[in-house]
Amino acid sequence: MAATDYKIVTSFTGNVYLTRKGRNKELIAQDRRIITDSEIIAMFHHYVERELYGKDVDKLTINHKKKPVFEVRLIKDSEQ
Repeated sequence: MAATDYKIVTSFTGNVYLTRKGRNKELIAQDRRIITDSEIIAMFHHYVERELYGKDVDKLTINHKKKPVFEVRLIKDSEQ
């Protein structure tokens, strides 16, 4: 299966899944797995590092529909 055959969905229980796209948009396929909180945080960390790479700032504001929803400060390795 190609990566384009999968999507990320949330369930009513609050879990986030990586699941195979199916014909029925309302049902999650049996071919699925839960994406853990640590995986979500790692992806978010990577996103913030990528967005700030080469910039002389350590803070990133993330907007949704032109309104700020997150303000993230990246802590350098020496500060951790």
